[in-house]
Amino acid sequence: ASPTASSTATPSYNPTATPIDPTNFPTVSPTASPTVSPTASPSRSPTSTPMASLFVFVANMDVTFKEKNGKWRPTLKLVIKDTNNKKVKGATISYVYRYKKKSISKTCSTNRKGLCKIKTKNLKSTIDTVTFELDITAPNADYNPELNFVHNDCPVFSSSCEEYVIMKPE
Repeated sequence: ASPTASSTATPSYNPTATPIDPTNFPTVSPTASPTVSPTASPSRSPTSTPMASLFVFVANMDVTFKEKNGKWRPTLKLVIKDTNNKKVKGATISYVYRYKKKSISKTCSTNRKGLCKIKTKNLKSTIDTVTFELDITAPNADYNPELNFVHNDCPVFSSSCEEYVIMKPE
């Protein structure tokens, strides 16, 4: 049966294909649409996405020596950067250096270039080695020693190489 014009269209199922006359479409009157009421969906509280942690580390380290009047003085020149590769101004480096039975604790702060120079006092020529340990505190960042400058396949001052030993120059 082919569709006939009426005030409402009645859908029909036609299992056999019947050609449709493109000039003879049924007239369709609008019918009431179902009203959609919003339903309460579970509310979500805004969650804050944790920001990536910012870490500071010893990006570079140079060791220099001064010798005078039979004494020697090592200096560690440290550059502190953060994980955004920016030099860190105002980081505090707390360090201890030891030789023989002495242990000396000091601090230094990094300048705008992220630089801190750690100097010992003038050491007698009978002192063959000086051992250093350090920790860093910085505004808005944590210290991650595992990111430190690598010397002899080990990040200096890290859990693997907590101390750095300087030998008297020959």
